[in-house]
Amino acid sequence: MKLKYNLEFMEVGDGIVAVPVGDNADELHAMINLNNESKIILELIKESETPDEVLNKLCKIYPEDSKNELGQQLCDFLNQLIREGLLIP
Repeated sequence: MKLKYNLEFMEVGDGIVAVPVGDNADELHAMINLNNESKIILELIKESETPDEVLNKLCKIYPEDSKNELGQQLCDFLNQLIREGLLIP
């Protein structure tokens, strides 16, 4: 599992956006609007090799949420990234 683009995060107003940087940045002509949780997941994807690693780290960040709930949210988000061509499974 790997992000197709190297993303930099910036705070814009009250929100967070990700913009592609690096060699293939010109392939993606967009800014991605994020919430704090999606930014955290994208950061974890950068440093993790598998969805299980990301999920385990999320469980430590959000101990009040169940692993099943976090796993479902992570699965939904990863599938969205794959559909949008941002994640290489």
